[in-house]
Amino acid sequence: MNKRKFNVLLASAILLMSGSVLCSAHDFSVVDNHGNKFFFNVTDTLKNTVELTYEGRITRSDDTVTYEGELQIPSKVKYRDVVYCVAAIGPKALAGNEGITGVVIPSGIVEIKDFAFDGCTALNKIIFPSNTVRMGEGVFFRCPSIENITLGGDWSSVDLRMFEWSDSLSNIRIPAKVKNIRNLKALDKLERIEVDANNSNFTSVDGVLYNKD
Repeated sequence: MNKRKFNVLLASAILLMSGSVLCSAHDFSVVDNHGNKFFFNVTDTLKNTVELTYEGRITRSDDTVTYEGELQIPSKVKYRDVVYCVAAIGPKALAGNEGITGVVIPSGIVEIKDFAFDGCTALNKIIFPSNTVRMGEGVFFRCPSIENITLGGDWSSVDLRMFEWSDSLSNIRIPAKVKNIRNLKALDKLERIEVDANNSNFTSVDGVLYNKD
């Protein structure tokens, strides 16, 4: 192997190692008024945005921070005199937290990334923000207890496949501005659909979904 090729391979290895370190480490943490400790990565230093992440490593140990009960994710956090807006929930950010029973996702979060709530087996209640939220793959994978959901008031499209792993979701309410509903058949246990009376595209009669006409 010549020297040039060796240097290229060495540089690539260093980049890969650096990337893995950055992916597994959080930039800072904050504690909210309820004593919950949250971990964040800075995603944009100009716009001062961050994403919620896990505690430095994806594997859990006895001293790993876990969450219990209903969790209210902060919309803004302050660190070293800088106020950051929480714009995303990162991959696997809350995965494996079997004690979480509910989550309130604040306005300003525009993306929930892959497997963010994977394995939150007790998660029952989800309140989404009014603004549109992009969903990654398997956001609620292995979350069988989801039963109560509040979808965003400004959402124009709903993909129900994100709840396909729930065995408890039997009733949903479609907000007024929704124009497109996808993957309705993904919800095996769904028994009833309610539609906001102001929705101009859909209606429901005795829990059955119809086009408005």
